[in-house]
Amino acid sequence: MSRRSLQWIIVGIVILIIINIIFILIVLSPSIVGIFDFTSKNTSNIATTISGLTSPILTVGSAYLLYLALTKQIESNNEQRRKNDFDMVTLLYNQLNKEYNSIEFRVVQVTDAFTRKETSKVVIEVGDRALKAIYNTYKRTPKQFKDISHMAELSSIIATFVLLETAIKNLRAPDTRTLFEEKIRYFYIYKLKVPLQLISECVRTLDESERPETVFHFFKRKQREYFPDYSIDQLSQDVNTGSS
Repeated sequence: MSRRSLQWIIVGIVILIIINIIFILIVLSPSIVGIFDFTSKNTSNIATTISGLTSPILTVGSAYLLYLALTKQIESNNEQRRKNDFDMVTLLYNQLNKEYNSIEFRVVQVTDAFTRKETSKVVIEVGDRALKAIYNTYKRTPKQFKDISHMAELSSIIATFVLLETAIKNLRAPDTRTLFEEKIRYFYIYKLKVPLQLISECVRTLDESERPETVFHFFKRKQREYFPDYSIDQLSQDVNTGSS
């Protein structure tokens, strides 16, 4: 129902109410002609008759206005829920980026092997570069991956990613849901895929108790989801490209 139609309906109901009130006032007013005098004792029951006739009209009008009010309230509640869902997804996406960019790893760079103390410097890598630096540091001792604190940070990022996926699935607007699904897909491909691939290659031959299972299984799940033809056996072939 358009807003203009709703306005005309409300105006019509108001006019009917006014007409009923005027009619009652006219009927109950003293009359010059005795036959039309409804204020006498004999004709006082006319008020009850008029009330009985007008009550259904007023009741129907009131019920319809109540229906319109409830409908608008439901629409408002649904709109508020959609806004809350959108705000939640946006908050989680920003949190995901914040956690990703907060990963730090200190790397000692040496430009001259003969003057190590004088030319060495500590470089703080963040985000994607930090994850690759972690891989390069521990790739020869893969059992240490599970125990380093950076794996806990990476697991937290994965948990936020999964929570964001759930929130996106609950979005009521299909267009918005599709947009955010694409955003997290690109986030995985361009920010998480290569580091997770490198780490997974290192730990894939270890026992389950020795490897960071959260990282390993998340990588396998997302690869199957985004790249259906991908096989975990391709890791050894792909990792050389990813680490270069």
